[in-house]
Amino acid sequence: MNTFLDKLEKAAMDYEAGRMLRDDSEVEIDVFEDSDSGPGIFVSDYSEERGSCELVRKICEIGKIAGNDIVTLCNKHGWAYCLSA
Repeated sequence: MNTFLDKLEKAAMDYEAGRMLRDDSEVEIDVFEDSDSGPGIFVSDYSEERGSCELVRKICEIGKIAGNDIVTLCNKHGWAYCLSA
């Protein structure tokens, strides 16, 4: 069991369940090398209409969750992902 993966899933599900910033938003999981919060894995609010994402919550540092586990989790829930690391 990967507790960081569980934390990521819970945070994204909680956000999706009613804490979305806008009506056109969807959950996206992002892996960023460089961000204001430092490199890490984030739950983000993505809007195709806006053409951008807003970081919602940093879950952990890069490398704490395997990329293929993120892809599997996103596919399970229908979330978008951006693995830029």
